[in-house]
Amino acid sequence: MRLNIRYLVVITVLLVVTLNFTSSYIRHVKSGLECVERPLCYGEVGVTGEAKGFAGIAEGEYHLATMTHRTLAGVIAILVLLVNIVLIRAGESDARLRKYAVTMGGTVLWLAGLGITAGGSLGLWVVMGNLLGGMILLGSSALLMAGVFGWEQRFSLQRVVMLAGAMLLLTMFMQGGMVSAKFAGMACTTLPDCNGYWWAENPLIQMHMMHRFSAAVAILYFGVMLLRALRRGDSGQRNFLLILLLLLFVQIKLGGLMVEEQLPLIVTSVHSTLSQLLIAALLIYSSVTGVRTEKGIESGV
Repeated sequence: MRLNIRYLVVITVLLVVTLNFTSSYIRHVKSGLECVERPLCYGEVGVTGEAKGFAGIAEGEYHLATMTHRTLAGVIAILVLLVNIVLIRAGESDARLRKYAVTMGGTVLWLAGLGITAGGSLGLWVVMGNLLGGMILLGSSALLMAGVFGWEQRFSLQRVVMLAGAMLLLTMFMQGGMVSAKFAGMACTTLPDCNGYWWAENPLIQMHMMHRFSAAVAILYFGVMLLRALRRGDSGQRNFLLILLLLLFVQIKLGGLMVEEQLPLIVTSVHSTLSQLLIAALLIYSSVTGVRTEKGIESGV
């Protein structure tokens, strides 16, 4: 039986997206977003580090999400192992593809180690480690997907600009992760300012305002890129950037709902996952800006 590596990688990417969503959902439930005394207990979790009680049916949903998350993690580990085996047996000479696959394997081990040694912890570095690990896993699998479908990655100014945009979104994502990890989500209850302040000595307010400032910079950055694409008559990049900017505005709207409604669970989880998808999309597009070749890998073992 021959395994088609394209199918393996596409399935892996889809499962990683689902894994990251369930991870976000579980983390936010444990932080107190579904406790009976919400929103008061959210702040208590930040002080005590202990997860609070659930509200209604949320407990059953939480346990289902936990089992789903563990199952997905196991399946992804097997798929990543298969991908590495296929690349080895196919004698793949492209070092980039091997690098992405090895990165996926190392990240899976890293996340598994975090889960075993600090599973359930809401500590700052555990949360940030999980967030960064999930992003690296998604990013490397997305780049591998672009590679196995035969898109040649060429060094160009356009690609550098796209990668710089991805780094900008990654910075914004990590800022949002820091807000979550420091239980600062409810520190600001107004928009566009923060409780009447545009800046303050309070570090929680500073986190919020830096995150919002980064969002404004991202809109400006990709808006300028869109104008340049329109001037060049580059319809492909124009369409991509239009969709990207639309999703960025959706992200901003979700962020606004999180402030106005005091962190509704599903909205908060979707907000986190969508930010990762935007970064992955930019990484893929930075590869697709090259010339498609016929060297994509069809099958392995």
